[in-house]
Amino acid sequence: MNLLLARNVDYNYLRLYSLDRIEGVNLTDAHFVLPKDFCAKEYFAEYFGIVLDESVPLQRIVLRADKCHQHYMRTLPLHHSQREIYACDDYADFELALRPTYDFYMKLMSFGNMIKVLEPESLQEKIYK
Repeated sequence: MNLLLARNVDYNYLRLYSLDRIEGVNLTDAHFVLPKDFCAKEYFAEYFGIVLDESVPLQRIVLRADKCHQHYMRTLPLHHSQREIYACDDYADFELALRPTYDFYMKLMSFGNMIKVLEPESLQEKIYK
């Protein structure tokens, strides 16, 4: 996927645009320069995927993977911050630190009943709804 990181002029925040979705481009006199200390690796570190929403706070998330899915979670972590905090024969608990955005919700829901959100309660409720 080819993406473009740009400032959205209507809302004055950074946004990712998928190049295959852009239908047209107009050249304007408006200019934007990233701050010299901007680091893309640091900026994206708190996000799961391509949905960027600075209004979503960074959160500690604890997921429980069932006895079969725990092996998948170990070999293919969901996020670079993921770490295993407990394991037994029946399940394993994993902790992540990220901003849970729409793409993260969709990923969790794709696992069905193989995982369970233990924390935070607000994320449990969103997944349930």
